[in-house]
Amino acid sequence: MKLNWFSPLPPARTDIAHYTARVLPFLAQHADVLLWTDQSKWDKKLEIFGKVISYTPGKTPWKTLNQSDLTLFNIGNNADFHQSILDIANVHPGVIILHDISLHDFFAGIHICRKNDANGYLSLMKRYYGADGLESAKAFLNGSMNGHHMSCHYPLTAAALDNALGVVVHTMEAFSTLTQARRWPTCYAPLPFLPTDLNCNVSAPPTTTGAIHPPMKAPLRLIVFGYIGPNRCLDIVFQALAEFPGKDKFQLDIYGELHEKERILKQINALKLKRHVHLHGFVPEIDLDLALAAADLSINLRYPTMGEASGSQLRIWNHSLPSLVTRTGWYASLPREAVFFVNPGNEVADIHACLNALINTQEQFTAMGKNGRNLLETHHHPKAYVSALMDFFPGTQTYTATAEAFNLSTKLAQDSIMSILSDDYPSTLKTIASHIHELLV
Repeated sequence: MKLNWFSPLPPARTDIAHYTARVLPFLAQHADVLLWTDQSKWDKKLEIFGKVISYTPGKTPWKTLNQSDLTLFNIGNNADFHQSILDIANVHPGVIILHDISLHDFFAGIHICRKNDANGYLSLMKRYYGADGLESAKAFLNGSMNGHHMSCHYPLTAAALDNALGVVVHTMEAFSTLTQARRWPTCYAPLPFLPTDLNCNVSAPPTTTGAIHPPMKAPLRLIVFGYIGPNRCLDIVFQALAEFPGKDKFQLDIYGELHEKERILKQINALKLKRHVHLHGFVPEIDLDLALAAADLSINLRYPTMGEASGSQLRIWNHSLPSLVTRTGWYASLPREAVFFVNPGNEVADIHACLNALINTQEQFTAMGKNGRNLLETHHHPKAYVSALMDFFPGTQTYTATAEAFNLSTKLAQDSIMSILSDDYPSTLKTIASHIHELLV
C-alpha cells in the first residue's frame, strides 16, 4: 500500500510533528509512505522511513498525489500548522486524523487572524449553525462572547470533515460524537507514544524501562511545558503558588512558547514570584527530557479542553513523572491512580491540596508516576496504533463511492435551490443525478 501523509514535521513546534515521528517507523513497516510538507526544513532522519515531498500551498503536484492508494491528513487546532493541509483535504478525499474534536479556534484563526476575513468566518458559522450560530459569531467578533463558549457550542468539527473518507480519533468522547453522526467511518486508536529507557545514555538504543526519579529534595520542582496558550491556566497556577503558605519550597520551570509573554512577565512581577518561576522558552528535545527527569511534578492543566488527547501527558508518563490535570474531557477519563485532579471552578484550592500532599506524602506521587508509565506501556504503543490504522483503511477505501455520492447529492440539492430561485434549470442536474445512481447501484 502507498500512503500520502500530510502533517507538520519536526522541528515544527507542535506535538503533532513529534507524533508523526513516533508513528512513522511502524507505519513504514506496512506501507510506502510519502510525507507531504510545506515546511522549508525538516528532520532528515525522517527520510529513512518515507520520502518527503515539499509542496507550495496552491501549487500541489496532483499527479504525484493521485498515485497513492490513500491520503491521510493530520488536523489539529493551530491554523499556522494545519491550514494548508485542510486546503488540500477540501479538494482531495482522504482520511482525517483528528487531533482535536473542537476546531472553532482553528477556523477562527484561519479567517480572522490569517485571512483577515471576518465575513468568511460569519458565513462558515451560518452554514453550519444557522441564524443562532451567526448571531453568536457576531458576538464573538465584538468581544461579548468568549472563545470557551464558542468552542463548546460551535465546534465546527464537520467543517474539517466535509470531504473525509473516514476519521481517526484518539479519545472515546470524540469517537462517540462522530459515530452518532453516522456520516463517516470512524476509528478510535489511543494516541501513540513509544516508551523509552530514559536512564540510559541518550545515544543508546531505547528500551521499555521508565526513568527512575531520585528522592525529592527542596526546592520541589514543578514543570509546565509545550505551547502555553490561554487554556493552560497559567494565571491560576501563578495565583495558587503566590497564595500558598509554603511557596518557598517550590520552583516552577516553564518550557515552551508563551502565547502572551509580556503579560505573563507582568503577572509574575505583580505576584512577586520572580524567585519561584523560571521561563526557559523553547529548548531542544534533549534539554526538555533532562528537565522532566529533574522535575517532581508536572502541571498539565487544560481548560477549556478542545477534546484532545495529550501527547504532553504521554511524555510525562514516559518519565514516570506524577502530574496535575484538569478533570475535563479526555483527562477526566484517566484513572485517579495515575494523575492528581484539579476541578474546574475550584482550581486554587485543589492545587493547594496537591502541593500539600506532595510535601507530606511523596510516596503517593512516586506511585502515581509509575502507574502512569504502566498505562503508557499497555495502551499507547505505536505498534498497536498502526495496526488499528491498517485494519481501518480498507473500509475507508470502499466508502469512496458512497462519499462521492453524498457530496454530489449535496451539490445537486444546492444547485436545485439556486436554479429554482433563478428559474433557470441547468441541464447538468440530470448528469449529476445519473452519476449518483450509478455509484449507489
